[in-house]
Amino acid sequence: MLFNMPVSKASGSCRFVWQIAEELQNRGIDVTVIANKDGSKSPHNFRLIEVDTPPYGSWTNCLSDKISFADTLNKYLIALLEANNTYHFDLLHVQHLLFSTLIASLFKDLTGIKFVATCHGTETHESVGRSDMEYFFKYANEAALVTSASEVILDDILRLTRFSRNSIAVTYPGVDVSKFKPDSGKRSVVRSNLGFSEKDKILLFAGRLVAEKGLLLVPKIFSEVYQKNNEARLLIVGEGPQRKEAEQALAKLYINQNLYRFTGLIPQDKMTDFYSASDIFLMPSVWNEPFATTALEAMSNGCLPVFNDIGGIAKMLKKEGFKKLVLSQNKGDFSQKVIELLADETGSSAICKKLGILMKDKFTWKSRVTQFINIYEQSISK
Repeated sequence: MLFNMPVSKASGSCRFVWQIAEELQNRGIDVTVIANKDGSKSPHNFRLIEVDTPPYGSWTNCLSDKISFADTLNKYLIALLEANNTYHFDLLHVQHLLFSTLIASLFKDLTGIKFVATCHGTETHESVGRSDMEYFFKYANEAALVTSASEVILDDILRLTRFSRNSIAVTYPGVDVSKFKPDSGKRSVVRSNLGFSEKDKILLFAGRLVAEKGLLLVPKIFSEVYQKNNEARLLIVGEGPQRKEAEQALAKLYINQNLYRFTGLIPQDKMTDFYSASDIFLMPSVWNEPFATTALEAMSNGCLPVFNDIGGIAKMLKKEGFKKLVLSQNKGDFSQKVIELLADETGSSAICKKLGILMKDKFTWKSRVTQFINIYEQSISK
């Protein structure tokens, strides 16, 4: 179950649900996904039940209209109960520890069906300083097991629930390596459609256009890179409340509009084309982001990433021997690292190949689903 979000949305938890459900279904396990309605017709192999509720856009907005919120909770609970009457579930897996665990707890009390809950980090991050929101985390204690998208949010889970560190499984996101892989043909087509040439060096920012992602750092980073390499171009994929501010920041730096593009939202099945078209993936996040699925996709696609030293992805890369791609937030050397990587094509190509191997070895959805099947079996037998 994915509370108040459509499964087709280009966000980490939504991709997580989609990929896990598809791989489970591929293994002969009957899967029903309950998520918000969005009208998407993207093909999928799992059963999808859509709930028609107003999208709140963020966790902090959920409690702004108590009547609407109560109605949303009710619709999800009814959808679960009706689906269970038809499909007879063995286990419920809910995403996020906030609000969805309340629904899952009620469902368990009414049916006796246990649930697993996965923390993706946005719910704990947005709840800081909000006692009215933190109150609802108590329902996560009713889960048979809790999993975390990264070890960097374990302390938050421990603070908000009664689970011990050893009892929480870390379940990183994955990437579909069969879809996200370098494609020179798509690279040329996308560049042509964007008005960029084959020799241009494209810096890609992909994600929600919000403060946490470091979006407003991107104009300055690009300006500094362009001053050293006039083949640099900027591509910003996504939508969000800070788009206008980013556009204004680029204008204040007197950056010619021919040098950058804002695409808005791109369908998930088209994102591989944009990764293939790009040379450097920028991830200057300023919050403790658990694990960015876009970063895994970029690396699988042969797009070389540069990260601020914060969050789960940075910790993983340092652990795996890619420390040079992770920059200290205090040194202001993000732009310099991009400049160095663009100048060293041979070295950058070698790093890309190693990252591609890492994705295939440790971050496929198949390996992630094998981990979850063990978690499901353990939960049912508890």
